[in-house]
Amino acid sequence: MSDRVNSPSHYNQGNVQCIDAIRSALGPAFADYCIGNVIKYVWRWKHKGGVEDLQKAMVYLSWAVGAGLEEEVQSGQMFGCKDGQGYYKDGSSDNNQDRR
Repeated sequence: MSDRVNSPSHYNQGNVQCIDAIRSALGPAFADYCIGNVIKYVWRWKHKGGVEDLQKAMVYLSWAVGAGLEEEVQSGQMFGCKDGQGYYKDGSSDNNQDRR
């Protein structure tokens, strides 16, 4: 049985998942693509897919966060990430609200 939210079978062709091909093709724009899908699934959830659409939005949001963290590391804004929390050159972390 396929996981309809995290890994739907209709998006797996051979050894490559569709989302991985999109991530590779878009590079840094992948986060924006994910945010667009978050908006789509949240917008329609009551009228089409119900809670499953909200779950899909959460998956896309987590991918966007991951892509955003990766972009900050590569740009030098952040020097590392551990357990989903970013650590910045000024010694602050994502938990430091004063940074924002």
